[in-house]
Amino acid sequence: MSTKRHAEYLHYRTAATRDGKLLAMDIDILLDTGAYASLGPAVATRSASFATGPYYVPNVRVRVRAVYTNNPVAGAMRGFGSPQVAFAAESQMERLAHRLGLDPFQIRLQNALRPGLTTATGDILGPGNAFVATLEKVREAVEKSQLPPPPPGMRRGVGVACAYKNVGLGTGLYEHAGCSMELRPGGRLLVRVGCVDTGQGSDTAMAQLAAAATGIPLEMIDVKASDTHDTPDAGVTTGSRMVFLSGNAVYQTGLRFRQRLEAEQAELSGMVPGQPEALARGAPADRALARGGSVHGKLTSRGGLDWLYEELARRGRRLFVEYDYVPPATQPIPAVVEDPPHDPARQRLHYAYCFTTQAAVVDVEEKTGRVHVRRIIAAGDVGRTLHLRSTEGQIEGGVAMGLGYALYEEFQVKEGQVLSDDLQKLGIPRITQVPEIEVIVVEDPHPEGPLGAKGMSELPVAATAPAIANAIFAATGVSPSRLPIKATDIVP
Repeated sequence: MSTKRHAEYLHYRTAATRDGKLLAMDIDILLDTGAYASLGPAVATRSASFATGPYYVPNVRVRVRAVYTNNPVAGAMRGFGSPQVAFAAESQMERLAHRLGLDPFQIRLQNALRPGLTTATGDILGPGNAFVATLEKVREAVEKSQLPPPPPGMRRGVGVACAYKNVGLGTGLYEHAGCSMELRPGGRLLVRVGCVDTGQGSDTAMAQLAAAATGIPLEMIDVKASDTHDTPDAGVTTGSRMVFLSGNAVYQTGLRFRQRLEAEQAELSGMVPGQPEALARGAPADRALARGGSVHGKLTSRGGLDWLYEELARRGRRLFVEYDYVPPATQPIPAVVEDPPHDPARQRLHYAYCFTTQAAVVDVEEKTGRVHVRRIIAAGDVGRTLHLRSTEGQIEGGVAMGLGYALYEEFQVKEGQVLSDDLQKLGIPRITQVPEIEVIVVEDPHPEGPLGAKGMSELPVAATAPAIANAIFAATGVSPSRLPIKATDIVP
């Protein structure tokens, strides 16, 4: 039905002190890109970038190779190189904690990336990165979690795993996103953006940001998206980048639209821009996200937006504003990373990152090795959530996809021919197999995101499989080394 995630073979060697402080990682990654390079080099770059997990490791060597094979071409799939390395890195962290007799949460907190520390690619993390908070929230939730004891013949285990990922393409590539706003008949605001709402809720987020910036109520805003003839360009809808890029474009366009709106209304009604009687101020941005502002509803009939549109149209004019947003510049991965960087601005691989921590509670049948996932606790660092339900839905969807990646889905190929040629053979999990999911939204506004928001839709899939694998390790002492995890991997 589509290209699949790149199969990867990963080999990790890790050095640490006896008290659990990471000293070095030596990593070798081999990707099967299929018969064509396609996105293999880009996925390989992402796997290399995030191979150490969200931890400070002072000495790192990563070798990554994407090779041609006589298999179907691999492509972009949610996480884009992050889920594979998250499984390897977090399995390695769990084995290290077990070898040293350390608490799995504590060893991760001890080595966690936090503002001021350097990533493996040389970025110094700034404010708006809340990885530590996700760890602490999940640990609290695990401690409070109450489930009935496992049935006879089953062993229970709790596993934790973490991951982080880029927001945007970064790596020195030029990025931008445009937005235009126009006052339309009836006083409605038409927002044109190039991003595609593929189910992640970007149309709603754009409308909310427009409401916050202009003060126009949410119900008076229409979003027209992804029409290559009629909307400004936003580049590809990928990389968890649309809220950051198009969101910034919408918010900045909205601020400029508001200024024009005040000026036009003042000119046509004979009032001074900014006076309360000329334009009722919208709600503060925080509240505007929920309800939009108050411009349309509180203006007098001689100052309302419907009246303003008609007056402008009568004069052959229209209220139209367009803006193109360009994010902070990034650079490719340097051949050698300095720590600390000689010039931090020259070692910025991405303009934003998102983090996640998840815990899995599983029961494993002692005789058969069959795994039953009882609960997933998932915390996501989102910067600032614009729409809580959408954010929760993205995390839940990522966990469900990660569940399939962990236990059920296997895309089988033999001598270049696809064997898993329908959904049942592929093994997509049924709704009855999806466990209870507890979502924790962690907010730490990003200084460069629109109202503090940053992307997060891809990342939730990355931590689920290693969390389940680590829970199996806790229950049985067997640390799975491949996906999907089969009962025969646990009980031969």
